[in-house]
Amino acid sequence: MVDLPRIVWPHLLAGRANQDGMHYGWETHEEIGAALAAVITGCWDPRTPIGTDH
Repeated sequence: MVDLPRIVWPHLLAGRANQDGMHYGWETHEEIGAALAAVITGCWDPRTPIGTDH
C-alpha cells in the first residue's frame, strides 16, 4: 500500500532513526502514518455508511 523505502531511507540516511539503530524515529512514523491514511482515504467512498457490506 505504501512505498516504505521511499519514506524510510531519507530518514535513516539523515541519522533520524532511534539510537538503537533498529527502530524508526518519530518523524518516520508520522510520515508513514500520513501516507497510509492517504491511501485508506483514497479507497473510502464517503457515500457508503460505515458498518454496511456495500
